[in-house]
Amino acid sequence: MDPQLWHKVAAISGVAALGLGTYGAHGFKPKNPSYNDVWRTANLYHLVHTAALLAAPITSRPNIVIWRPFDYWNPGIFGDVSFLFLVIFF
Repeated sequence: MDPQLWHKVAAISGVAALGLGTYGAHGFKPKNPSYNDVWRTANLYHLVHTAALLAAPITSRPNIVIWRPFDYWNPGIFGDVSFLFLVIFF
């Protein structure tokens, strides 16, 4: 798979993580204050997965663990886990 494609996906994911983090720091006012901690943790995980997406294409074996939720889309473990994380938590 083309590494530049994954760098673009990581860039979009990073911009989303920064935007959501900014919203969490300045605009998110939950009734329960413990939700702020949940938001910060989710945002941290999003940033970590963005870094993994950025680093995955430059490794020597990026598809070492393959899980295929779709036959036509096979990015390996980093892409699948990050995709599922975004779908489930955001």
